[in-house]
Amino acid sequence: MNRKLEFTVPEEYEGKKAFYFLRGCAGISARALSSLKRIDGGITRGGETLRTIDRLHAGDIVTVTLPVETETVEPMDINIDVIYEDADLLAVNKSPFLAARPFVKGASAKGCPPLRRGVCARSGRTP
Repeated sequence: MNRKLEFTVPEEYEGKKAFYFLRGCAGISARALSSLKRIDGGITRGGETLRTIDRLHAGDIVTVTLPVETETVEPMDINIDVIYEDADLLAVNKSPFLAARPFVKGASAKGCPPLRRGVCARSGRTP
């Protein structure tokens, strides 16, 4: 089942293009935004398709429909210290010697945990 996120356009985005609102206020990544533009109903306003070049008005309700992820990662039996987990975020205390993702797209590197895209740098370090 697709997940829908609704955002209300604040006053400071009055008359601005949807692109700036979605990237800034809504925090949609450039990669996700590019994908959503190609999905029928991916970005809507009032049930109608919203293009990223369309101008917004304060109070508009913008809906982003996230498709179900079909990418699967084969889990490995390793010990990972999970700090926090919910439907959207997984925070772990990863050993510095444990790979965060495969080295080659689609390849499985020894010790690579079953983490999804968007691995963040360790606290106090720059990426």
